[in-house]
Amino acid sequence: NTLVIPAPSADIADIPLDDRQNGQTVKAAGLNYIRQSGATAIPDLPGWVPSFPIYAGHFGFVGNGTLADTALINTAIAYVGGAGGGTVHLPGGTLDVTNTNPAAASWDNYRAIYFGVDGVALKGAAKTATKLRLVDGADCHVIQFGQRVTSIVTVSDCGVSDLEIDGN
Repeated sequence: NTLVIPAPSADIADIPLDDRQNGQTVKAAGLNYIRQSGATAIPDLPGWVPSFPIYAGHFGFVGNGTLADTALINTAIAYVGGAGGGTVHLPGGTLDVTNTNPAAASWDNYRAIYFGVDGVALKGAAKTATKLRLVDGADCHVIQFGQRVTSIVTVSDCGVSDLEIDGN
């Protein structure tokens, strides 16, 4: 019941996956997905959800220094929190992050990586292997747990491990 999908550069629309039954598993770029009709968690792969363990790559994260990866990490965190909690795994390398909330009314809510849900851990490949680096001029928190200004968001049982943080 496992299908290997071509590299992410392939056109997913050309792969006949809609005929798969709910609950069936596929493997794409080394990551497992489960068929769930109507699911929208992954914009490029509607009808599918990530299978635990969750990696940032499930959501299209490539870790090549593109600032779009910041939002994808946050999408993975929100998904895992909504699924009841767990760990989001990041690959090794230097991962540039930037402000994902520039329209916030207060600097206190400017952030790159945001934990707005309970029970989520962010785990790098190893302390010296994974680095979250705030891009020059971003002027925001590298990681924010909850929110205390404008509207209160409290979180619990969250954490970060096995990575470096460079807030420059």
